[in-house]
Amino acid sequence: MKTYTPIKLILIFLSSFCFYFNVNAQKCIKLSGVIYGPNNNKLSSVIITLNIPQNNLFSISKHDGSFLLDVCNLNDSLKHNPINLTFNLIGYFEKSILLNDLLSDKNLHSIILDPKTIQLSEVIVHTKPIIVNGDTTIFKINSFQNKLDNNLEDVLRKMPGFDVDATGNILFNGKPIENVLIEGDVLTKNYKQISKNIEPGMIDRVEIIDKYNSNSLLKDLSNSNRQVMNLKLKNPKKLKTFGSFKASAGIKDRYSFTGNIFVFNSFIKTMGIASKNNIGESPYNEILGTEEFDQIKDNDFDKSVMPNYITEDKLFTRPSFQMHKILCLIDLKCWF
Repeated sequence: MKTYTPIKLILIFLSSFCFYFNVNAQKCIKLSGVIYGPNNNKLSSVIITLNIPQNNLFSISKHDGSFLLDVCNLNDSLKHNPINLTFNLIGYFEKSILLNDLLSDKNLHSIILDPKTIQLSEVIVHTKPIIVNGDTTIFKINSFQNKLDNNLEDVLRKMPGFDVDATGNILFNGKPIENVLIEGDVLTKNYKQISKNIEPGMIDRVEIIDKYNSNSLLKDLSNSNRQVMNLKLKNPKKLKTFGSFKASAGIKDRYSFTGNIFVFNSFIKTMGIASKNNIGESPYNEILGTEEFDQIKDNDFDKSVMPNYITEDKLFTRPSFQMHKILCLIDLKCWF
């Protein structure tokens, strides 16, 4: 029996391993090349696909445009049959090369891809509708309101540029709003009656008009610094109503009642306001603006300040806790 020394066994093992490695190495074909775009720019991240039946092979080009695709354990029949090699990159046309013989065509050298124009589908961007048209800034109120908003003030607090203080005074871009119009018409000098009571669902748009002049013919000729808010209604021809009522009572028969109601559309605008109390509160702030109220709150007033449609008892003496004060106002305005 023939015996082998350890050294001989090692040599036999190494020889067998090298032979096996060489045989397997011969079974792999290396496809290589460099991919270019316009102006000889080398293209990276190109996907290379070798379309072999039932076993596609893939590779990706490097930053220098080069690629290497190892094709191993390929049947001898396929080595000499045409095989399709494709190159894909976003923004470029797909390129296909037919390799008639892998053994002879394994070095592809330079591959050039042609760029293509991509037609993007239409993109619609929805923004909060705020339109600036000259001296008028228009807000689409639906974009700012939600189900928790009870009145116009609640919505204004969320709209850009608006500031509403604790007493209901409204500022836009730091400038006070002098009045709130409805469809361009003045309904009351105390706009808080509107902003605190009107439901946001009645309003389509809020318009802030700077340099406002009630006479449209003089608008371009005057240097008015007034700023007002105009409310554009949803379905302006439909009659709308809103209002509020507040009552309170205390010890020693003290009480206070205030209420208001507004009814309007694009043709008729009317309101009714009532106030009665015996706790020394002036009812004037229900109907007057801030400047007018300041003139009369200390009995320093001019009768011309009060509109002629107000009927009242003798309130021109200094208020007393024992004095009952009643103020009723009904205003009816029609536009045809």
